Amino acid sequence: MKRHPLYTVFYPLILMILLSGCTGRGKPAGEIKDNSNNRESVIDVEVVKVKLQKIIPRISSFGNISFKSKTDISSAVNGIVRHIYADIGDRVTPGMLLASIENIQLGIEEQRAQAEIRSAEAALSLADAQLAKGKLQVKARLLNLEKKKLQINQKKAELKELEKIIRNKEELLKVDGITREKLRELKLQYQSGIAGYKMLLKDYQIESIGLTDKDIEDASGHLSGESNLLSEGTKENLIISLNTLTLQAQIKVAEARLETAKTKLSSVKTLLDELAVKSDFNGIVGARYVEEGERIKEGTRLFTTFNSSTVYAVFPLQENKAGFLSRGQRVTITIPALGNKIFYGKVYIISPTIDSESGNINVKALITNTSEKMLPGMFVKVSVVTGKPLLRLMLPIVSIVKKQAGKAQIFTVVNKRAFLKEITVGPEEREQIEAAEGLKEGEIVITRPPPILREGMLVRYDKPGKES
Repeated sequence: MKRHPLYTVFYPLILMILLSGCTGRGKPAGEIKDNSNNRESVIDVEVVKVKLQKIIPRISSFGNISFKSKTDISSAVNGIVRHIYADIGDRVTPGMLLASIENIQLGIEEQRAQAEIRSAEAALSLADAQLAKGKLQVKARLLNLEKKKLQINQKKAELKELEKIIRNKEELLKVDGITREKLRELKLQYQSGIAGYKMLLKDYQIESIGLTDKDIEDASGHLSGESNLLSEGTKENLIISLNTLTLQAQIKVAEARLETAKTKLSSVKTLLDELAVKSDFNGIVGARYVEEGERIKEGTRLFTTFNSSTVYAVFPLQENKAGFLSRGQRVTITIPALGNKIFYGKVYIISPTIDSESGNINVKALITNTSEKMLPGMFVKVSVVTGKPLLRLMLPIVSIVKKQAGKAQIFTVVNKRAFLKEITVGPEEREQIEAAEGLKEGEIVITRPPPILREGMLVRYDKPGKES
């Protein structure tokens, strides 16, 4: 066979360059002679035999740790910051002292409130004593009224007896058994007795005001003339209550005054408690806004604390994957900063809006931060299982020569030669990628193809022991 004159010049040179550049994996491992004495290089490669695998459908994404909640701790009083016990990054627990504030005026207010309580207690004691005295006075009036009643009955009996005497004397006067002067004196005595009797009746009426059954009925209303059915003890209690209403009202006023004083003291004590600024929950101090010695006003923000007992893993998803998620779905979170430690959480919030620029939705998964080692801003890998296992053809990602827009190029081996093949790829799964179209089970695919590998080259490989 006649060769081109340049062939004998450049062929040895090209062959030397290829042999000198092939070191390590993929270097020419030998030569093959054809019948024309042409020598062809053989490339050592690694391969896998493609077969179906059970793949669990899942969505993967990347995100960051974010605290579920934060609290701004503000001052409830005016004062001076005397001591600060916690700083940015410090862990806090419920009831932990963060700072102390000094307010002299509150101490004075506490003393005033205590003095008002003592005064109100004294006023209440006095009102109680006056009520007790008033009840005794009513009882005395009732006894005096009984006495008046007896006097009236006595006077009435005396008048009746005097009437009899006068009638008898009038009979004696007819027979000259008594002088007219003596009879006139008896009649004058009778008239005086009548006047005294009427005066006793008036006194009885005056002193019985507020002490009669009618007064009880008027005050009670619902008795409607049935006061005569009440026992004497019940009547007496009703009368005493009716005649000490003012004193009872004074007790209520004194009690209200005491309650007001106690409420004021309680308010002052609450404000005094606020002088000790404390944490409400387990968390981390995220910010501090004041310094020791600084004068502050009511409402001044002192600290921002983050609740660290539960945190969010916040991650984006393409809008076409949002339908695979639902609230409460289990999420696997891997945190590289913690040695790729795996945590588990649940989908808690799925954003109802889509970012117009990226086309993503934001998802928040709630995680219990038992160790409290998860900190805001930590990078996380997120995986969510979305269905039951499926059979899929899978390839090592390192088999891909080129990938773009759902298409990829790989090298397959046919008759010990490498051939480029374009396939359609699906989602990636743990350093593997799905060969959705263009590849059949049992085909041999080159992994980590050497840079010098070209289509049609002879390749040599061990029998595939590790299958994809």
